[in-house]
Amino acid sequence: MIYVKISGGVGNQLFQYAFGQYAAGILNTEVKYFSQTRIENKNFTKRELDIQKFDLPILFEDNFDENLYYRSKGALKSIERKLIQKLPFLNRKHRVQNIHIHSPELHINNHCYYDGYWQNEMYPNYIFKLLKDKIKLDSKSSIKLENLISKIKSSNSVSIHIRRGDYINIKANAKIFQICTIDYYNRSIKLIKEKVNNPIFFIFTEDKEWARENFKGDEFCFVDGNTAIEDMLLMSMCKNQIIANSTFSWWAAWLNSNESKIVIAPEDWYVNFLKNNVEHFIPKNWIRL
Repeated sequence: MIYVKISGGVGNQLFQYAFGQYAAGILNTEVKYFSQTRIENKNFTKRELDIQKFDLPILFEDNFDENLYYRSKGALKSIERKLIQKLPFLNRKHRVQNIHIHSPELHINNHCYYDGYWQNEMYPNYIFKLLKDKIKLDSKSSIKLENLISKIKSSNSVSIHIRRGDYINIKANAKIFQICTIDYYNRSIKLIKEKVNNPIFFIFTEDKEWARENFKGDEFCFVDGNTAIEDMLLMSMCKNQIIANSTFSWWAAWLNSNESKIVIAPEDWYVNFLKNNVEHFIPKNWIRL
């Protein structure tokens, strides 16, 4: 049995779910998930447990106590990792942490509690068919959004995701994430126009004021009034994507079933030691600007 922590927004939750399924498959064991995502924390954006809204097979452990799992720090990490490889019985009650990226040094072991974000495309690719089949709009949302969906599907649609609010206003996020600039979006739009005839850009953002000041004209359509899941799946229905440095729009692009899709992602995601660690995260056929 392994345990995986669910936290963050719907994009992070999906990566954590996929990692759990991958690890359980590799180990031929069962995975259960644990969540504190409803707990208030002023340093992070409060999220809902959106993963439960999909028809995915998922087991939650309601009485899980993460404090029972040992967490090593500093130089002890590398020593402990070598011991675990040679002495498997040490795996019991071990807490494996991963901040935002896949680590090539990660050793997947049984009897562990995994706490991290696990942002690597190989995890969702491992359960590709399951995710594609189960991550869909429910019938109620499909009816509500029928006109918008029709407009998206009948045009050369391009979703643009702009994430600013919590990356600017929450100190913990501001220390980690870059802010995608207007230059990034303008260059991305220019590239799309070179490759796509008469594109219509569907803009998804929580910073409507900034977006409306910077994107004007009939080619732009602002989408609002929906849930996070509805927005993510609406973006995925667009034929092409311009994503932010966010797992939210990453998943929208990954779920897009258009075989000739153009996906543009920012070159810079992070501001600190994670800055260059996106090689396992961004698919090779996506364009990085």
